[in-house]
Amino acid sequence: MFECNVCTLRCLRALAAEAAVQNRHHSRLLLTPHLTIPSQRRAASTAAVPPASNQGNAYLNAAQLRHQTQGDVIPFDHDRPATEVTTFDKKALRKELEWLADPVKFTEHIQYTLRCEKPAKALELVRLASKTRQCTVAWNHVVNYHMQRGRPRDAFAVYNEMKKRAQFPDSYTYMLLLRGLAGPRVVTSKKPPKTISSEDVSKAVSLYNSMSAPNSRVKPSIMHTNAVLKVCAFGNDMDAFYGILANLPEVGAGAPDHMTYSIILNAIRRNTGYEALKDLSPRQALTKRRQAVSEARAIWREIVMKWRTGAVRMDEELASAMARCLLVSEKLQDWDDVLSLIRQTMQIERLVPEVGSPERQIGHVPTD
Repeated sequence: MFECNVCTLRCLRALAAEAAVQNRHHSRLLLTPHLTIPSQRRAASTAAVPPASNQGNAYLNAAQLRHQTQGDVIPFDHDRPATEVTTFDKKALRKELEWLADPVKFTEHIQYTLRCEKPAKALELVRLASKTRQCTVAWNHVVNYHMQRGRPRDAFAVYNEMKKRAQFPDSYTYMLLLRGLAGPRVVTSKKPPKTISSEDVSKAVSLYNSMSAPNSRVKPSIMHTNAVLKVCAFGNDMDAFYGILANLPEVGAGAPDHMTYSIILNAIRRNTGYEALKDLSPRQALTKRRQAVSEARAIWREIVMKWRTGAVRMDEELASAMARCLLVSEKLQDWDDVLSLIRQTMQIERLVPEVGSPERQIGHVPTD
């Protein structure tokens, strides 16, 4: 076949075309991006990979690189003020809301955003969602976030904005506000909590009274009452404390329960502490403690009467609160009654005879 010039030329053309195709394939293989990048294989763990590694970026085209660059600018980052929301941020948040039509999923997403310490983004999400849906639960999570971190001013600001956007607070909203005013749930130091300011006490009482108004959508329950009583007790505002107690019914819905009586007994004992009696003389302080013990005994008789009828549940916290009130006194009889209290409430027998019995020798101990 190589004797004819035409056949030889045709054969050479076929070989040249095949070689050209193979050459183009090989050139593409040699220019493959991942082969031009230095090898990053190593024997160490993957934790040593630098976070800013650009491995794989060579595969992206120009449009993908622009999208990746925009994605690196995370909305609501920590470099910008929390109140600054750009047009790009709102556009991204609206896109998120399109995929969060389910109220449960939306609430879970708000919780996740708050766990990531992005309260500004969570607040903007609930603002946008409030235009088209009721999302009271999501607003409650934002309120609870600020209350847990000891920022009641921010929590009340969110609460007021919530009402302006036609998102009606529910019972849990008021519970979060009242419970948060009693003190932050997240303890950041080992120091004891400071006394609640009079401003916080006024906020709690005003909020509780607004719930009791005739036009209120949510009526206060005993849980709300216990929360506001705790705020008044920690704020040393006993006038507001007893003013709220005076309006409670004896029986039925809203009547005092075991937690209410525990708060009352703890408030009585708190008023006999060093901070409350430091400006009094020793005799005046002694009289104050004796009055507190007498008041606690009167309340305990009411508790026992309701306990025997099944209206109040007896628990360890309630019995311990009464025992601590008895230990405030300087009388031996009051101290001895702690053992009788344990026997009465927990059926644990005394290991020593009672004071005044022939078996108990207390002649060497002053009784007063």
